Amino acid sequence: MKGKKIMYVGDSLSLNNFESLICLIHGAIPGIKYKQKATPLNFTVTFQEYEVQVILFHSNFLVDIEEEQLGRVVKMKSLKSGEIWKQMDVLIFNSWLWWTRTGRQQPWDYIEKLDGEIVKDMNRISAFEMVMRSWAQWVDKEIDPNKTKVFYQGESASPYHYRGNYWGKSADTNCKSEFIPLNETMIFTTPSQCTNITKNILS
Repeated sequence: MKGKKIMYVGDSLSLNNFESLICLIHGAIPGIKYKQKATPLNFTVTFQEYEVQVILFHSNFLVDIEEEQLGRVVKMKSLKSGEIWKQMDVLIFNSWLWWTRTGRQQPWDYIEKLDGEIVKDMNRISAFEMVMRSWAQWVDKEIDPNKTKVFYQGESASPYHYRGNYWGKSADTNCKSEFIPLNETMIFTTPSQCTNITKNILS
C-alpha cells in the first residue's frame, strides 16, 4: 500500500467506504500523521509517512453532465474525468442511486444517448445500462491492468436510514441514535435489475 493512490469514484456510498478506509488506516496505526485537501472535484487524505493518498472523486453518474444552451445534459459517451482517474493505482467505482431521482432532485435536464440523440428522459434502467457499457469500454481501452487495479463496488443501495421498522423500531424512527450494527441481512436479499446488469457487463 505504501506510495499508492487509491480513489473512490461515485456517490454517497463511495463516500461511506472512503471514510471507512480512512478510519481503518488511522485505527491500525495510532498517531499516524495525515493531511487533507479539498478541491471542487475531489477530497484527498494523504498519510505522509507512507506516501499513501486516499481520494474521493464525486461522480453520481460516472459520465459527464455538461451545461449547454438547452440545459444540463448527461453525456453518455463522455468521461473527461478519466484523465484524472488513469493516474491512480487503485480505482473503486459505484453508481445507480441518482438514476432514480426525479423532479427537483434530478441534477440533469436532458440525456445525450450513445448514438448522439438527445432526449428529455428515458427508461432509467436502460440509461444505467448504456452508461455502464460506456464506462466498461473506457476501462478496457484506457486502463493499464498492470498499473491500475479496478473494482466495482456494487449498485448504490444502502439500508434505509429513515424507516425504523427495518431494525425493529417504529416506522417513523431514523438511524440517528443507532450505534450497534445489524447482524443479519434484513433487506436487499434478491439482486436488483441494476445488479444483474452490472454483473452481465463485468462478466
